[in-house]
Amino acid sequence: MTWGVDEGPVYVVTGTTFRSFPYQSFQVYTDHVMDPAFIYPAGLTMHAAVEQHHVNFDSTSPGDRLHPKRYAKPDKVRAKVKDMRMPTGYFKVIYRPALGGEPAHAIGFMLPHSFENLNQIADSYSNLSKEESFWVFVSRIDLIEETSGVRFPSIPENMKSMWGDDWFFAHDTRGSLRSPGCGRGTPQGMLADSTKAERLAACIDLLK
Repeated sequence: MTWGVDEGPVYVVTGTTFRSFPYQSFQVYTDHVMDPAFIYPAGLTMHAAVEQHHVNFDSTSPGDRLHPKRYAKPDKVRAKVKDMRMPTGYFKVIYRPALGGEPAHAIGFMLPHSFENLNQIADSYSNLSKEESFWVFVSRIDLIEETSGVRFPSIPENMKSMWGDDWFFAHDTRGSLRSPGCGRGTPQGMLADSTKAERLAACIDLLK
């Protein structure tokens, strides 16, 4: 990650969620780009997940969003792991402490554990590449705390309610800035290569 190399120190915490994934908070679901019915439900077992992948492989063709990369084999699942609970999602919280007179920065991501191929999200957004699909899952850190049960006491509370942090958007490897929530018809309000003034102009009507 270039953030750690170029802008460090950067602290990263990665983990899993086992509670129901809060899909209503993500634009890819409100845009009906992804279907919440295909998110792993809370309590799903390893064996049940593999069985569903087996069904999806047989009932879909390559290129279909539900088509797994490889053939699933439910009969090969070992007894000692078949009842293991599967995560409903995964999170990553990134924190850059105050440094050199610049304030602290934090951003969170939360991705669903889904039967859908997340790489194909880019097919629905003209200004999003497959490699950038993770940007649609920028999440408030307090939402990650609520869903995962993990707390981040070192991150100031006022930073946890933000949908992303412009510092990270400005320092992404593409050199584009994004405005969470205001780029209508784009994942998480992406406004590529925009200035702060342009992003404010795009969002000003939402403040009325």
